[in-house]
Amino acid sequence: ELCIELLQQDSGHYQEAFKQYNDLLIEHEEIFLSLFAVNMEHVIDQQPIES
Repeated sequence: ELCIELLQQDSGHYQEAFKQYNDLLIEHEEIFLSLFAVNMEHVIDQQPIES
């Protein structure tokens, strides 16, 4: 019984940890892409029209 209870508690902790990890990863991705988009717009603006 104790082992089963411990496994159930571990499962709950892992689910919460992975949810937090996923949220952080999404936040990082959004920040990175927003910064990258700004830089790319600047690069495109600097390109000669012929290219």
